[in-house]
Amino acid sequence: MGYTYAVAGRREEAAAHARILVHTAPDMVYTGQLRGLVAALEGDSAGGISYVEGVQGLDGHHDFHLAEVFAAAGDHEVAMQLLERSVEQFHPVAYVRRHRPFFASLRGTPRFEAYAARAAELTARFAGSEPRA
Repeated sequence: MGYTYAVAGRREEAAAHARILVHTAPDMVYTGQLRGLVAALEGDSAGGISYVEGVQGLDGHHDFHLAEVFAAAGDHEVAMQLLERSVEQFHPVAYVRRHRPFFASLRGTPRFEAYAARAAELTARFAGSEPRA
């Protein structure tokens, strides 16, 4: 739930869920991710990054979510590195292009658009159709 609140911009509810995770699952990788998103949404970029810095993504899906924290915190270089690493395993292109608020500052940049094009290609190949935006 906390992640959904963060995506929806409902920072206070996301923070409440992050506090619950700290007590119930402090070592779970998604606890750090949610804490990082909440800190970044509160304007604490360094704090947001500190929760995920040095975390090794478990797979492409996890790298994608780590990229969200770095993007929300303003570290676009690391965010793009993680997105580029994630794309071969996880490529929800339409969702990222239209709905993911944490990537708003990256949209329209050549590097992000190249990532999105690759994600569209992989999604189309998986679906057996032509790429679409």
